[in-house]
Amino acid sequence: MKKIFLSSMLFLSIVLLSGCQKNVETKKEETINPFSPSSMVNTYETSKGKINDSVQKENEKINKALEESELNE
Repeated sequence: MKKIFLSSMLFLSIVLLSGCQKNVETKKEETINPFSPSSMVNTYETSKGKINDSVQKENEKINKALEESELNE
């Protein structure tokens, strides 16, 4: 029982302290540390840019479809 507890605590501490690996568009690996505010801000900024780009592309598709169907005045 003691061995199971110690091994699970060791595994959990390794996972929490190591951070996560993330691929950026430049194919460069960047470590995301969940305890670092600057890392979290960088991740937020990257995600926000991707979301804005996707929304803009979808809006352009919708506007084009409306123009083609002549429903947009």
